Amino acid sequence: MHAHPRVLCLHGRHQTAVIFQDRLARLRRSDIRLDLVFVDGPAEVVTDAGDALRGWTPEGLEDDWSLAEKVLRRAWAELGPFDGVLGFSEGARAAHFFCRLHASQTVEPPLFGLRLAIFAGGLPAKAGAGGVVCPQRLSIPSIHFASASDPVVSLATSTQLAEVFDGARLEMHEDGHVFPQKREQLDALAIFLSSLPPREPVLEVPAGCMACVEEQEEEVEALQEMLCVDGELVRVGEGWPIRLRVHFAEEAFLDFLLPPGYPQRCRCVVALYTQRFEVEARVSDLMERLEDAHEPLGSPSIFSITMSARDWAENDLANACLGGSTVKATTADANGDEEDEEDESGWWKREEVDETQLRAAEERAAMAPRATSARIAGAAGYGRPWQYIVGLVGKPSAGKSTFFNAVCQLEPGQAAAMAAHPFTTIEPNMAPGWFAAPCPSAELSITADTEHGAAPGGRRRLPLFVKDVAGLVPGAYQGQGRGNAFLNDLCDADALVHVVDASGRTDRQGVDQGDEGRGLGDPLGDINWVRREIHLWMFTNVRGKWDSVRKRARMGNHEAREATIDRLTGLFTGYHIPKPMVLEALSAAALPPHDLADPNKGVRTWVEGDLHRLVAFMLRMRFPMVIALNKADHPDAPAHIARVREVVCNSEICVPCSARTELQLVEARRENYISYEDGGSDAMAMSNAPASVTARLEGARNAVLGPLGSTGVLEAISTSVMLRSPTFICPVADFTSCAGVCVEGKRGGVLCSALVLRPQSTVEEAFSALKAEGIAAGEFVRAELLKERSPAVSHRVAKKEDRLGPGPQVLRVVTSKKAAWQKHGS
Repeated sequence: MHAHPRVLCLHGRHQTAVIFQDRLARLRRSDIRLDLVFVDGPAEVVTDAGDALRGWTPEGLEDDWSLAEKVLRRAWAELGPFDGVLGFSEGARAAHFFCRLHASQTVEPPLFGLRLAIFAGGLPAKAGAGGVVCPQRLSIPSIHFASASDPVVSLATSTQLAEVFDGARLEMHEDGHVFPQKREQLDALAIFLSSLPPREPVLEVPAGCMACVEEQEEEVEALQEMLCVDGELVRVGEGWPIRLRVHFAEEAFLDFLLPPGYPQRCRCVVALYTQRFEVEARVSDLMERLEDAHEPLGSPSIFSITMSARDWAENDLANACLGGSTVKATTADANGDEEDEEDESGWWKREEVDETQLRAAEERAAMAPRATSARIAGAAGYGRPWQYIVGLVGKPSAGKSTFFNAVCQLEPGQAAAMAAHPFTTIEPNMAPGWFAAPCPSAELSITADTEHGAAPGGRRRLPLFVKDVAGLVPGAYQGQGRGNAFLNDLCDADALVHVVDASGRTDRQGVDQGDEGRGLGDPLGDINWVRREIHLWMFTNVRGKWDSVRKRARMGNHEAREATIDRLTGLFTGYHIPKPMVLEALSAAALPPHDLADPNKGVRTWVEGDLHRLVAFMLRMRFPMVIALNKADHPDAPAHIARVREVVCNSEICVPCSARTELQLVEARRENYISYEDGGSDAMAMSNAPASVTARLEGARNAVLGPLGSTGVLEAISTSVMLRSPTFICPVADFTSCAGVCVEGKRGGVLCSALVLRPQSTVEEAFSALKAEGIAAGEFVRAELLKERSPAVSHRVAKKEDRLGPGPQVLRVVTSKKAAWQKHGS
């Protein structure tokens, strides 16, 4: 149980995690309540008999802790954090090394929370092992079991290890080189554990863990919306790591521990808490069921695991308690007839997809008005600046990595690999980039002193994050290429830019065939099948769990409706889609939420096309997409672009661009060969520019800047941001000068600062975002929004609960604490 100390167990040399777990059987069966976690050492050790076992350092390299450190860090990130560490023999040396990592002030990211150490037959790690810098003496409470009859680790060596720890308890035994588990040793261990201070909550998120904590908090917020009955969901303790207790049956709960790497790198840890005999008697059956309920890495799993546990309790457990575990569950339909729940002929049981119904759903969603009520998206992100993420998708060699490098403007050596062959990008690249945001300066007839620089059209540059994922190939949703690994990389994106090879030279598998391949590619076909792959990624995942949705709706009453809504919305949490967005997508798709459990028109009557329709509307809300028609400077591109625009002009936003030209201009500017503004319609060669640069610039003017008006790259990335209707606030000290307010409340240039907020943020949430950035301090007193400056300054007072509209807002906030510029009277 997660209330008990969680202890990482490290085996000795010539052992494995499984062997060591078996050797500690008496401890595990005792009344000492520890949550023991066993891991294998990284080094292979072959015995004289030829058996391959494990150790912690390579043979003959006992000072090489590089592999061991990776294993220990991974264990901490994916299975921890841990309250304690337990080590035997060489595992004790590894445990000592782990304690040194914990005590080090130079290790990044830091390990934390260790409050006990248990050693037997202990070998100490050498001072400075692994290059870890920490105090020679460690303050972690420890207990050491040592034996004068130990033929491997002498009593003096075990004592030497104990002396490294302040206040160490040394317990003698006579059993030699073992981890002793007789009654007297177990009693000594129990006394040691009882003397420990209670676990102190980690209230401040450690460095290096912020990203996963934000994702975990978003999942908890979504769970609170779906599990809203009192006692259904309880957060255990304060701070971090997050521990939850979820009610799934009478007097039966699931305890969840969210490790530092969850959900991107590892699963959540699940344990059963109950005093019901019939549940405890079937714990292995339950845990086997829950094992299959984990979502793929990158997707939250708590809700799906909870629903699986409730299914188990409602069906398997109930039937077992009634003595009918082998009888199929049946239920009465609206006419009183019994219906077999195991309907093997249902469309949700088939593997094939009805392409006609899929296309019809896509066409209907494409022609619907674009959703604007994005308040419901990413609710956990309100009250802080929006770190907008744009995901780049497309088939291999379409120019995604070139587009990425052009937007992010990385220094040489940091840029993503670029090549005309499939899978140049394997793991996703992610880096800060720039987009053009609207600026109120033009409307106010003033010149802004923007923090990050200006952009064409009276706009300003603002930062965002760009994620370049591996190229998509047909069948990715079934595992082709990098398959679901690629698709899961998209889950944290706020919008997508689909980079399409408009030259038509890239074949279906993403190979640029050069001039010989002219006509082989079909940009219009690329647009359709990439959207299809993303659609089927979501559709097949939801279809696979459709039985659980139908079961919730079978009673047809109010309780069934609420249970059905909870289950259906829970299936989309892995895509970072909150419950309100699912409900809006249902309504937009003409599938009213209040009808979901209706026996005549609810989910039990849905055909495959209904689920396709829901997914199609959901994707356009959750992942709005811009089509970047790349390589627009190729001679064949204009004809392809014209055809694409003619066919999809009403359903897709298309921006012709040349990522290669933009990158060349950025690189020439870095060398001070040209003067160029991002997204500009022209560039000027400097006097020191080589002839090759001047010639390339002239070519760019003729092929790109002249015909397109810009390279199109900044326009594509900026359009993708605006699809989510963000709010932009410019905090000012006064409305007369519009002098901006900077970090620490210092007065800056005209409209110098700007923050991106999620759509329809409230004034209070805007104030919280300003505090998070260090721009505001103290308690909220009043907020004012500028209406106009000419012919006279006018503003309106805004209440804390007022929602801010889309576009740029000039905001003045009065707080209980004077800002730096006010204190100095400037």
